[in-house]
Amino acid sequence: MKVKDLMSKRLFALPETATVEAAARLMAKEQIGLLPVLQKGRLTGVVTDRDLTTRCIAAGLSPALTPLKQVMTRKIYAAQPEETILEASRTMALHRVRRLPVCRDGNLIGILSVSDLAGRPDTGFEAAFAICEDLR
Repeated sequence: MKVKDLMSKRLFALPETATVEAAARLMAKEQIGLLPVLQKGRLTGVVTDRDLTTRCIAAGLSPALTPLKQVMTRKIYAAQPEETILEASRTMALHRVRRLPVCRDGNLIGILSVSDLAGRPDTGFEAAFAICEDLR
């Protein structure tokens, strides 16, 4: 099975200039844990609820004034839509990420999450490993 067959195509994203507050509100409303950050339509980073907490709130910055560009994670691990689910799950485990953007030619087309993989017999071990590594 390929990544494109299992990824979520329900996408939400914000530009680098959007505020942490806007991101937090969108993430809460849509019940998502990762928000892609775009500049001119291209994926330039991601923010997680942890990024918002540790890089903004804990750092004493104002969520209403701080742009995502200042707190986003720039090192992005991504999958290609034609990759196998097993390849993507190994990338997630290796880099200890729970969610993997799926890109084609630099454009975001989906998100693959550990929960997408967890119930599958062919990737359940890698998904469990990624979760356990993340909890360390």
